[in-house]
Amino acid sequence: MFELRADPSLGALRSRLSDFARTQLPFAMSVALTKTAQDAKAAELEEMDRIFDRPTPFTRRSIYLRSASKSRLVSLIGLKDRQADYLRLQIRGGRRRPAKRALLIPTEHRKNRYGNLPRGSVKKMRASGRVFSGRPAGWSNAPAGLWQRMGRGGRDRLRLLVTYEDHADYRPIFDFAGVARHTGGRVFEGHLLRALEKAMRTSKRRR
Repeated sequence: MFELRADPSLGALRSRLSDFARTQLPFAMSVALTKTAQDAKAAELEEMDRIFDRPTPFTRRSIYLRSASKSRLVSLIGLKDRQADYLRLQIRGGRRRPAKRALLIPTEHRKNRYGNLPRGSVKKMRASGRVFSGRPAGWSNAPAGLWQRMGRGGRDRLRLLVTYEDHADYRPIFDFAGVARHTGGRVFEGHLLRALEKAMRTSKRRR
């Protein structure tokens, strides 16, 4: 989660405003903070597309946004719980452990367009009768995984489709906070000035 707050230097801006403009400032700030959060969310999605290999729609739906209000001049963006479980490893780095017995890492098996094993593919492989789980007999140094028998040949006619791993290590590549911070510093002031101008113009028309 990353919070977007108004810059403390706004005190100098406040001192230069008329009494009427100062009455509009909380509303304008809430609008500016919300629009800044929207821009930050868009920037995070662009960063995902840049650093990940074809991120899935599920991953791209991971970011939530909470708008600011006049009484709560803070907007924020964060990661939904389900996606945060694996995206934190991309943000902070660390070691991933399998939820069950092993991580399934495809080697020669066909991947889907997002670079992952297609859903249900392991079950289909096992049902084919040509794929077995474990290590080939006599191959003590071979990795454990899913092996496919190729034709009627001997041991040299085996192909490793998926390996079983007990962990996977990740280095941080997704600077979530940095992207939000950079975006906020770049766009907030413009959003604030436009929101303040609009609020004053609208309020005057109503008077």
